[in-house]
Amino acid sequence: MSEHPHLVNAPIREALIDFRVRLPPTCSPATLLALTEELHTEYPKVGPIQQFQGTIQLSGEGPVTVQKGPQLLGYRLGSADGLNIAQIRIDGFTFSRLEPYESWDRMVEDAWVVWRKYLESAAPLGVERIATRFINRIVLPPSGQLAEVFRVPPEVPGGRVGSLLFRYQLAPMNGVTAIVSLATEDGPESSMILDIDCFVRKSFPTDGDALRRQLRRVRGAKNRIFFRSLTTEAIERYK
Repeated sequence: MSEHPHLVNAPIREALIDFRVRLPPTCSPATLLALTEELHTEYPKVGPIQQFQGTIQLSGEGPVTVQKGPQLLGYRLGSADGLNIAQIRIDGFTFSRLEPYESWDRMVEDAWVVWRKYLESAAPLGVERIATRFINRIVLPPSGQLAEVFRVPPEVPGGRVGSLLFRYQLAPMNGVTAIVSLATEDGPESSMILDIDCFVRKSFPTDGDALRRQLRRVRGAKNRIFFRSLTTEAIERYK
């Protein structure tokens, strides 16, 4: 049983699972293009993922920028309703769920449908990094006081916060590293973005059970950070 309560109205704007992989030399973007066709029924929205590279050369007449053409890394797939997004790339696999977020178990099962097909097509040699990232939108109370919602940010003397960027990285605990940021969001109502990125860097086999165990570890770290970042009163709003 989870040590944290299930939040029916969790403020999650986007949740994602990310695997960085080592692919064999035989795998190319063309391999992934064939996979987009196989997944077309469930993910009909397809777009390229490209990388642009450039260098700056110094000469007597000043810097000169040399830009290389775009490199195709893979494809971005969107479900018909636009809520599930999968990225299949030559360096890894990412699955995102946009709001409304349903549950962790549902997201993992949806991700695994695409991941299994990626395994069959790309045949990765191993997984080098496993991560989960949760982007939360927290609406501030009418008072605008951060201390009513958050436990972690520095105390702001008087008045409302115009803008704020607060970021920290936790040293690895049981192999899990976390990067947490809190920033103001532009919009008609006062709100903050709480971004929690937890990951493990280590070589893993592509075995499904092993990856799921590691995902549960990084998700557990994310949950501990989330529930320790908000006040008890704030958490009650999302139950």
